[in-house]
Amino acid sequence: MPERYYQIARRGLATNFTETEIPLDYAQRFRNRFINAAGGAEKRPGYVALSGALPTKGIVTGLHEYVDKDGTATLFASSEGVVFRYNGSSAWTQVWQATTASRIRSVQFDDKLVFWNGVDRQVYIDSPTANFERLQPLMEQGTCGASTSAAALTDAAVTDWTAQTFVGPGDIVFNAKRGAYGLVTAVTSSRVSHTPISAAARGFGNTFTPISGTPVGGEPTPGDGYKIYDSIELNVVSNDGIMDNVATIVSTSTSPTQTYIAVSADRVANWTTTAMRNGDIVHNTTKNAASFVSEILSSGFYVSPSIATTSAGDSIVLYQSAMPVASWIHVHYGRAWMIDSRDPRNVVASGANDIQDFTVDSQSLETRTVAIGSQQPGADPARTISSFQTYLIIGTERAVYAYRGTAPADLEPAGLFPQGVVAADGFVNTGNDLSFIGYDGLLSISLLINTNNLQRSNISEPIKNTLRAIIRDVIESPNPQIQIVNYQRRSWIVMKIASKLYIYNYANFVLDDGKIVAGASWSDFDGQIGLQSVLYVRANSDLLLGGADGKVYAFDQGTYTDDGALYPTEYMPGWLNLEEPRQSNRIKTGSYIVPNFQVGGRVVYDIESTGDFNLQSYDLVSVTAQEEIGGRGIGTFRIGTDFVGMARTTEGKIPLRWRGAHFRVSFRTLDQYGPDVLAGFTIYGDIHGRR
Repeated sequence: MPERYYQIARRGLATNFTETEIPLDYAQRFRNRFINAAGGAEKRPGYVALSGALPTKGIVTGLHEYVDKDGTATLFASSEGVVFRYNGSSAWTQVWQATTASRIRSVQFDDKLVFWNGVDRQVYIDSPTANFERLQPLMEQGTCGASTSAAALTDAAVTDWTAQTFVGPGDIVFNAKRGAYGLVTAVTSSRVSHTPISAAARGFGNTFTPISGTPVGGEPTPGDGYKIYDSIELNVVSNDGIMDNVATIVSTSTSPTQTYIAVSADRVANWTTTAMRNGDIVHNTTKNAASFVSEILSSGFYVSPSIATTSAGDSIVLYQSAMPVASWIHVHYGRAWMIDSRDPRNVVASGANDIQDFTVDSQSLETRTVAIGSQQPGADPARTISSFQTYLIIGTERAVYAYRGTAPADLEPAGLFPQGVVAADGFVNTGNDLSFIGYDGLLSISLLINTNNLQRSNISEPIKNTLRAIIRDVIESPNPQIQIVNYQRRSWIVMKIASKLYIYNYANFVLDDGKIVAGASWSDFDGQIGLQSVLYVRANSDLLLGGADGKVYAFDQGTYTDDGALYPTEYMPGWLNLEEPRQSNRIKTGSYIVPNFQVGGRVVYDIESTGDFNLQSYDLVSVTAQEEIGGRGIGTFRIGTDFVGMARTTEGKIPLRWRGAHFRVSFRTLDQYGPDVLAGFTIYGDIHGRR
């Protein structure tokens, strides 16, 4: 009786071939399994609840981690604009809330964990239990000197403000003791003049009801601590088509907490379409007072605290912080690179080794800006940023730009790839490659051997058409869910696209002759795991999942359910012939199958056979693979906490019938047991003549 042993398809899932053309190295279905080091189809791990739910029970949309100088990591989670700290047991404590429910992301720069959402201004903590503070473009800080007053700042450590600093009109003085602000109006060698900081001051200079800190009344005195923040012009007012930051108030009203300001509609037709954001600065030069924008309407805006006695005819000057309101932040060799949400065609870099250093001239951010919108036709806005070796990589919807260098002045164009990134979370660095999700699937940027040139390739060729279709559908949805992470513990690139995970396994595997072969296999994971909303890889390589009801889960913890929920597995190779590699149309009849399992429990395999493409024959059998055979344990040796081998069993011949020139088999399970590996199978049958 002819027989043929079939190894598992070691390149995994392939949907880009027609059913009749799938090579033996690929499978038509590779569901909830992956290629392990021995080349077998191993059941994926499940996940367990890390802790109790977040107090709000909202959808977890962000996971974050603060790592201190000793390497101790503290976990945070965010949901609907609220940030929670994990207390190490099962409790989460709310520690900060944004003004919107926009998704919160984070990045750590030295000792600061910075949070952003593209709408609110960035905040940071510099220890796990620190209070959240706004990330400011810090220019100077020190102690007020002897000649400090309500309207002037001196510092004994600064002998010449004009020569030693970049402070200029429009910058902001913050007196930490008084909790109030002054807007710089003039700078001389001996002092910085600013709008009044006192109990009688208007706007954000009032110390009786200060913006920040404990109200202590009075005015600045020698010995008070101060900080100076950089600001630039907010040019949103049309002056015969030339944009400016100066206007005249045409109507206004004041309440105890806010002042409403409107200017002529021909100067600003709709404030909500301008670059103005809450937290921007308005200087009423007529009343010598300044305050922060608190609300923006189409017809005008509010400032808070109020500037009493504001009236029509007053002149105002508009400023914005030199710190961008970031839609993305990436750390690249000592600098924070931010996509400015006001103008995402600009990527702005911080100073060296200081995420708060955005000191520039008073006119613009150009000295530290990569104007990505002018690099190619189309003026694409930047969507996300990453690093590959010493290259800075900027992704737009249409293209990926590579720059060689680590500082803005040193950047040199190193490559342009006309294949855009479909999502902000679409880049992942695996060391040898930078991969990203594009409209054509999963693409990779790598260095050509023995050169400094970059090349691009599509590493999702086996499933490219499937990815194309699902990516197109997802990005057209109101809330597209696309994310990619590098799970180093397994050497997986994990792509979440809608409700399914696609796994690119780049781990090597070992052939029977001991040779090591470079891995490149695909599989897909579904079930409850696909319904989680966010993936996060911790510093210790743990993969966390966040989802509905405020739940956070840990993946790959030695269990084989999704927090108790079973998930199905399926392995189905392409159509087989029993006469590979020489194909023939002779009719065959299948009689038996001998599967080769490696299991860690009682696993029931449903094995299905189909004969020929017109499904002219069909059979289904259930086979139980278990850890003990004849009452004798197999593979019970243990190193550390892991079993070696488990039960590698070859069942006896199991009747499995089929008839045709070609046939197909599939293996399905649904249980809570593992490890569970399908290593291969032997088919027994008869070969007849041609039909």
